[in-house]
Amino acid sequence: MLVLKIQLGDEFIRDFRLKLPEVTVGSGQGCTLRMAGEGVIDRHMRLVDIGGIYHVEPCAAEAGISLNGVQRAAGMAAIHAGDTICFACYKAHVLDAAEDSNDPDAPDKQSSGYYLRSRVLKELQIPDAVLDRLVLSGDLTVHHYHGSEVYDKSQVTSLRDRIQAHTTRKMERLDAGGPGTMLGFNEVMAILGLESAVLNEYVSSGRIRAFRTEDEVRFRSEDVSALLKRGVDAPAPDGVAAMIDDVSTGALLDTSAAEMDLEDEETAETDDRPCREAAGAAQETAPEKPRATSLSVHYFRRMSHMRNFPIYIQGRCRLPLRVSPAFPGCLCVPAEAEIGPASNKVEMWVTPLSVGPCPAPAVNVYSGGRLAGSIPVPFTCARQWPALALLAASPAWILIGLIVDMIPARPQNPPPLLQRVLSGFNGALGLGIGLFVITVAFGVLLHFLSRPAEASVLTAKIDA
Repeated sequence: MLVLKIQLGDEFIRDFRLKLPEVTVGSGQGCTLRMAGEGVIDRHMRLVDIGGIYHVEPCAAEAGISLNGVQRAAGMAAIHAGDTICFACYKAHVLDAAEDSNDPDAPDKQSSGYYLRSRVLKELQIPDAVLDRLVLSGDLTVHHYHGSEVYDKSQVTSLRDRIQAHTTRKMERLDAGGPGTMLGFNEVMAILGLESAVLNEYVSSGRIRAFRTEDEVRFRSEDVSALLKRGVDAPAPDGVAAMIDDVSTGALLDTSAAEMDLEDEETAETDDRPCREAAGAAQETAPEKPRATSLSVHYFRRMSHMRNFPIYIQGRCRLPLRVSPAFPGCLCVPAEAEIGPASNKVEMWVTPLSVGPCPAPAVNVYSGGRLAGSIPVPFTCARQWPALALLAASPAWILIGLIVDMIPARPQNPPPLLQRVLSGFNGALGLGIGLFVITVAFGVLLHFLSRPAEASVLTAKIDA
């Protein structure tokens, strides 16, 4: 038996086993294998079993396929294990499903009728928790071979086919409404087989887009279908917004919007319990609303150049939060820290590397991989050495005055201004004492204006 491993670029989409005499591939309703995507027409190609060997043929001249890099516009061509079929934006690798004797996951040749646990997870594309539920429900039987857990291959194959059929029915239901159909939160939970907290996390991380319309969170059917195709455990694609404020404008919105419970229609359509277990059937609980968390920041509003200053962030959080100071021109150690139920206070150190007001300094707070909020912490940095240099040099005025008074030979006709100043201060010594007092006063004032000073504690509320 041959298996088609279908990819979209480098991303794995699904497996499809060739068991029928004829398999049609396309985006139309009547196709055996429905694949929606750029360039896929209603009936794109077909695979026909002729004398025990499958042949591939494009269904239309504009369809266009390539077999092992050779373009084919018409006519049949035999396919074998190891071949690659490219159609539209998809690539299908042809594999032999019976090549289990060389499978590294097989226990050994005597137990070729069984799969190890890791192989079962790959075949069914489910997490460990779902596999445990299938075992508890009796849909899969665990055997022990040489100290390892093994599972009957026929059971796994049968369950995988049922899961694939179940997924196909879901995709047909999504495509039936046409592009742009909006689905409710609980409806998407049931289709994807996710709990409310997990679906919220998928929205926050950008794995699926969500839209808010009249205080309801909705999803587009094509986004749900795309997530089903690439797998719910696939990483988030680049450039996907977590939540959109309005379907028409596409304005970005924070993901902390409230969700509304909608009737679960998926469970009424099928009583295929093992398939629902394998998909992790959604619970009826409403998604939990984000709560406001108060965070306090204790820092210095005036710092000194190239010196270390502490910054304290404190708060009680239900969920772990990641805090990261964003201070341009400063060195922060550590660059980020976690605050949560286990530790409600973190201490970080800031070293200013430039002088003057810091441009737009803030403490960024992240929750679940998204930016939950920012706390502005304005401060400035000054150098202290000019004040210290003035204070250290101020006694030089008195020394200069003494030296000038001790000089025996003086000018006979000094400038009038200098003569009036010297007579007003009773000589050069008095002038030096006056300049000493002025320099000390200016140095003290400059030192006061440049010395470090703590800021008032800032408190901000973060929705996390």
